[in-house]
Amino acid sequence: MNTALPPWRRKFARLAGLEARDWRYLALALLHLPRVSRALGDRGLAAFPELFTPARELPSPAQLAVARRIAGMVDLAAARGPWRATCLVRSLVLARFLRARGIPCQLEMGSRLDGDGDARFSAHAWVRCGDTVLNDGVANTRRYQAFQRREP
Repeated sequence: MNTALPPWRRKFARLAGLEARDWRYLALALLHLPRVSRALGDRGLAAFPELFTPARELPSPAQLAVARRIAGMVDLAAARGPWRATCLVRSLVLARFLRARGIPCQLEMGSRLDGDGDARFSAHAWVRCGDTVLNDGVANTRRYQAFQRREP
């Protein structure tokens, strides 16, 4: 007898295992992903000035645990919800959620050139909480040259 679950049941099994706070974060992410995308399209990054101030402190272990949970729910909403979000939109939503909860984090963006002779420009965004990259792999973010911040 084959005990492996079909793919659709595995998806529901993950959802069934969520705690109440995870459902809250997931619902908020589903609401905010299209809103942030719209604001980004209408006003650009100027719509999010509060996210470009550097984090002044490191997160506590408890804050880092909460940040990882929230990041997982934002990623789940972006991957499985009706709204497919870019890395920038996902990162803006995540950074807003974390900052609203008093969790120090840093929105980071970088760029790179792909290819040999026919180089293509690509950009990427991610959120760092202390030394931990929350919504991407460290190996992937290292492929990008992070933009340097200017102090006002």
